[in-house]
Amino acid sequence: MDGDLCPLKEIVSLVDSLFSKLNNAHIVVDEAHSTGLFESSGRGLVCAQSLEDKVLIRLHTFGKAVACSGAVALLSPLLREYLINYARPLIFSTAMTRMNVICIATSIGQFQTKQRTLAAQQLKSLFQQLSLQLSQLIRRYKIEPLENNTSRPLNVFLTIPKSTIELINEEFFSPIIPILTSHPRDLARFLYSKGFLVRPIGTPTVPSGREQCKGILQIGKIDSSLKKTHQQQSELH
Repeated sequence: MDGDLCPLKEIVSLVDSLFSKLNNAHIVVDEAHSTGLFESSGRGLVCAQSLEDKVLIRLHTFGKAVACSGAVALLSPLLREYLINYARPLIFSTAMTRMNVICIATSIGQFQTKQRTLAAQQLKSLFQQLSLQLSQLIRRYKIEPLENNTSRPLNVFLTIPKSTIELINEEFFSPIIPILTSHPRDLARFLYSKGFLVRPIGTPTVPSGREQCKGILQIGKIDSSLKKTHQQQSELH
């Protein structure tokens, strides 16, 4: 929810060290936000770190970078047969339409192009610049970034997670930048009035003290969007 990344290599190493002899622990990775973003062909975080043989199931959803709907689970033939026969939600779900499959295939086909690589680079640049601006904003008002897995102090109106700042100069990043606030709906309305479409996220969706607003980083008019963001920052307090 906070746009942080799991330490996948460390998790794989831990599972190998503790369960390699028993072979009774497996890893499942949800690639919803990394599909189309990481790896040279957009195959996600697992492939970007060459961990395909260490992950039992990779779930790639088609509602974000693919801009369609549905999902695919990449797994072994044995596990596929098991789920087909025993996964009740799957058995009784409606199959995709032919048009939906064509849209997905067409979109995934674009992952092999230079345009996808350029778009991923632009998105990373946008994340870095916006995260840096937000971190400078909160420090200007002597507010510290929120430690991971902690609640926002009651007297802090607005801050961002420390994990967001930690990713600014990392190879892998997140397109999600949460703005933690005690008034998510009011902040969302204010930002909407300034031309920014963000969504308020409150309890019980997130724990008390982690209420936030979420925006979607989108490739497009990057320079003008950043300039507009910078102009409105001072009005947030």
